[in-house]
Amino acid sequence: MILSLLPLFVLTTFASCIPHGPGGPGGPPGGPGHDGHDHNCPTCPTCPAPPAPGCGTCLDTSLHDFAWKLSIEYHAFWYFTTPAHQNSWGTVSFNLTNPAVAATIRCQADSDRLSDFFYGDQWYTCTPSPAVAALPATSFKFFTHSRFELNQTWTCGDKKPVTFLGLAKTDLNLQCTDVSWTNPNYTFGTGEFYSTRDVKCTPATLDLKPYYEGLVL
Repeated sequence: MILSLLPLFVLTTFASCIPHGPGGPGGPPGGPGHDGHDHNCPTCPTCPAPPAPGCGTCLDTSLHDFAWKLSIEYHAFWYFTTPAHQNSWGTVSFNLTNPAVAATIRCQADSDRLSDFFYGDQWYTCTPSPAVAALPATSFKFFTHSRFELNQTWTCGDKKPVTFLGLAKTDLNLQCTDVSWTNPNYTFGTGEFYSTRDVKCTPATLDLKPYYEGLVL
């Protein structure tokens, strides 16, 4: 069962300042004290508010203005060993940081589905190494250098363990170069490439906010 957390209502507690009177803190206000200084504190400009309990914890970060940090790149390559023999593939890779658990996961997917490789119709699962198997469970969809979707669950153990599900999607608008080359001196049987095409996209970094965030019960 998944319990939605949106919208969230946040209760804020405000601190107050006790005026100082002639006898010190808590004394009757008004007039100079025995040291000759006025101890009135009508506005308390230097009275600091105490930190809210739980600030900066996994649970607090998950519940308040949560966003992932995404750094993503895409590369595709085609080559023809003959005019009729093609090899090609596309690779998408990214780093995703979850601030609630202070963890970054590295994900990559490769595809040889012609001709755009990624069509946004398949979930790819990020598989961390055994040394970091406790990282949040993460899967994604990708439509070649234009759209990205994310599904991630993570657990906060501040007190009683609580598991969150976050879903996100965004348009990427990656900036890419597309370079093609044809061998003007190609001769069949020499092992040389007949032609190549190389698409490289500049890595993009962005904040990714969930369109849905809920508790997994």
